[in-house]
Formats: sequence, C-alpha cells, structure tokens
Amino acid sequence: MGVEKEDENADQNFDPGVISKRHPLKRFVSRNPLWRYISKNVPLPFIITEFFFGAWMSCIAINLIGGFADASNPGIVLYAISAAYMVNIIWGIIDGWSYNLCVTITESEDDRAIHKLLINRDDGSAKARLTESLDAGPAHHLGPGDKEKVMDMILSSCPHVDPGKAYKFRKKDYHVVISFVMIDVLMATLTVLPFIILKDMGTALIFSRVVTVSMFACVAYVSAKYLNRNWVFWVAVLSVLGVLIAQMTWLYS
Repeated sequence: MGVEKEDENADQNFDPGVISKRHPLKRFVSRNPLWRYISKNVPLPFIITEFFFGAWMSCIAINLIGGFADASNPGIVLYAISAAYMVNIIWGIIDGWSYNLCVTITESEDDRAIHKLLINRDDGSAKARLTESLDAGPAHHLGPGDKEKVMDMILSSCPHVDPGKAYKFRKKDYHVVISFVMIDVLMATLTVLPFIILKDMGTALIFSRVVTVSMFACVAYVSAKYLNRNWVFWVAVLSVLGVLIAQMTWLYS
C-alpha cells in the first residue's frame, strides 16, 4: 500500500488538468524528456517541493560564498559553482533516499498490519494502521463501513504475509534517487548560470537572486493552482521569502 506508481502505469504522466494544456510552461514541460523521466519516478507533490528545496539550497550556497569572499575576485566563480553543485547533489541523494525509505517503511507497516489482521480480525491497532494508510489516498472519502469493506477485500486477497520479510530497495528506487538529483542539479545550474555568462560578480549575483526568486514564484504558482488557492498571494509570499533568504544569507555570512 505504498505511494509508488504501478509498473503498468509507469509510462503515464500525472495530468489532472488543473493548469491548461495551452499554458506555455505546461506545453514546454510536457514535451521535455527530462520531465517525462522525473515524473515517471517521482510523484508530483515531491517534484514541486524538491524544486523549492533545490532553489533554496543553491541560493544559500551562492550567497554564503559571496558574503565570505571578495566579490571582485574572479576565482570565486569556481567556488560558487562547485559549492552549489555539491550541496545540491548531496541534498538530492539524501531526499531521494529518504523518499524511498519512507515508502518502504510504509509498505512494511501495512504488511505487518495485514498480517495481524489475518490472525485476529479484531486487532484494534492493526485496523487503525490500515485505516490511516487508506486515509492517505482516495479512500479518505469513504465512510467507516466502506473502509471496512475495503479492508476485507485486501485481507481476502492476501492469504499470507511474511512478517519477517526483508525489505530492500528495488531497481526503480534508484531511478527515484537519480530523479531527485536531476531536479537539484537543474536548480543549481539555473542559479550559477549568471556567473558563467556574466563577467561582473556583483551583476551575476543579482541575476542569480532573480532566478531564485523566479523559481520560488513558479513553485508558489503551481502549488496554488493545484490547491485552488489565490496564486497571486502565494507568489508574492514566496517571492519575498526568496529575497529574504538571499539577503539574510549574504548579510550574516
């Protein structure tokens, strides 16, 4: 009962139609092979949050170095680029591994609950665990009676669950980690790009901050659209947050 996608649906991208297909950003993203790979391996909510964290971490890395070092020193560009990439690559590995760990632990807890219920249908703690798992998906719309029926269907289809089973990461789980790293590397690339294109460190730093704020705004816009919230308000809030992160990191480094 994990949150992983089924193998037979692995090549289908989640598209609830909240954002119009005619939207330029939606059209660009849907035709992008990088997005197709990432969306096949990572659920949309985690993609959105990882874009946010990737922009956040690379922004801090860049502005920390800018605060500590002489902005007129051309050698600082190499340090800035190296720091942003290394921080984001490590961050992506940690997040990808953590996601797989959460999914696997959830699966193991569900299996243990099923095993207990196969032995004793009246086990209250096992029922509570399975109900919690059902509530994490579309079944949260069901009433208690219907959830009981779903539990019965699950138990009838699982004649035996081994409580001593060793849970290991599978091949597709490594694609999840790669996808997280790709998101963070992309964010690092966008953040350091001004330092590669522009010669003046000060100007590059300003444009790097603009990129960070823009990414925060994009995350806010997409999140608000999916949640049916006021996107103008949340774009403004996260944009201000992006400016504060960059400026406070610079001032106190």
